[in-house]
Amino acid sequence: MTIGKEVLDKIVSELYSVYKKPYIDLELLDSDAPFYSSKIGGLPYYPIGMKYPTIPSGEYMYLLAQINFSEMPKLENFPTTGILQIFIYPDNCYGLYGDNGRYDPTKHKVIYHENVDLDEKHQQKLPDEVAKNYNENHEISYMRVPFNSVFAMKGKLKEGASFKWYKKDQIIDKMAMKYNVSKDELYDVMDDERFQPQLCSLGGYPNFAQDDPRSDETYDTLLLQLESIGVTDKKEIMWGDSGVGNFFISTENLKKRNFDDVLYNYDCC
Repeated sequence: MTIGKEVLDKIVSELYSVYKKPYIDLELLDSDAPFYSSKIGGLPYYPIGMKYPTIPSGEYMYLLAQINFSEMPKLENFPTTGILQIFIYPDNCYGLYGDNGRYDPTKHKVIYHENVDLDEKHQQKLPDEVAKNYNENHEISYMRVPFNSVFAMKGKLKEGASFKWYKKDQIIDKMAMKYNVSKDELYDVMDDERFQPQLCSLGGYPNFAQDDPRSDETYDTLLLQLESIGVTDKKEIMWGDSGVGNFFISTENLKKRNFDDVLYNYDCC
C-alpha cells in the first residue's frame, strides 16, 4: 500500500530524531591561509623539530588538509585546540595504493600538533624538493594531488542523518515492521532532503561513490571527508571522476589524540 503523508512524516521525523549526528560542515574559500590556519593544500605548519613526512623510499608527501581546531566549532570527542595535518603521496592514486595495487598505509601521514607555535620565526624551511613544487601562490605544480589551488576553510556546526551507507537495510526492515508498510516505499523515504549526504566535513556520516571500505566497526568515526567540489569555475577538489576522499579513526584513538592508525579511502564513479 502507499504510505500516507501523515505516516510518511512520522517515519521521517522519527528516523531523523533517532539517527541525527552533529558534524562540522567545512566551507572552502578561494583564498590562501596563514601557515597555522585551516586549509586544503598550501604550505603546511612546519615547526622546528617536526620531521617532514616521507614514504619509506624517502620521497616526500604533500599537504592535503590542515585543520586548526581552535578555529572550528566544538564537536564531541574531537580536539578543541591544536593542528591536525593530513599528508599524501602525489601519485596517480593520491597515495592510496602501493605498487601491488593494494591499500598502502605508508603513503599517507596524519600528524597532530597539540601545542601550536604561532611565531613564524620558529617555522622550518621546507625541503628543497618540496618547495620547488609550489608556485608563488603556494599552489602545488606538476604533482598528482586531488586539488588545483589553495582553499582556506571555515567550519560551521550542523547536524544530519544519512542512510545511504549506514545500516540502511536493517533500519528499513525495522521501520517497515513497526509501521506496517512496504520496504520498497521506505527506500524512497531515504531520499528525503533531511537525509542528504554531507560534503566536506568533520564527523557525522560518510559518503562514498562506490562502497564503504570498512569491514568492521574498528574505524567507527569519520575524521575528515572531502568531496569533489568546485569552489570557482576553474578551482576545485576532484578525486578521479567526481569521487570522494575519507579518513576514518576509532573513537578511542580520537579521544586519546592518537592519530597513528587512520584509515584512508577514496573512490570515484
